[in-house]
Amino acid sequence: MKGEVKRTASRFRHTIGKYKVVRGPECKSCAGCVVTCPHGVHFKAGTRMGTPKDYRCVGPEVCRNQGPCCVDTCPNQALQIAPNPQMKALGDFRWTNELLVSTWYQAETGELPNVD
Repeated sequence: MKGEVKRTASRFRHTIGKYKVVRGPECKSCAGCVVTCPHGVHFKAGTRMGTPKDYRCVGPEVCRNQGPCCVDTCPNQALQIAPNPQMKALGDFRWTNELLVSTWYQAETGELPNVD
């Protein structure tokens, strides 16, 4: 049975992601990152950039293997990507942080999680 994934509003206030994406004050809202990122991390809200959707970020290493990375293409060096520090506190020996994050992502988006 095939069906279309219907997008709905999130039921959760906080997201879970492997990476933390930070947009600095150097950002000039040029939207170059929106064009570069195939994962939908960045978006423009009116004339300003919206808060990055960290949970969609696959990390700079994986991104560079697929094409240009938003961090590298930003003309103002306004973007930083780092491992999410909350990942260290998440999970246990049965339910690892990787398993929890990928399960959450699939439940939230209806898409298969990215495997790196």
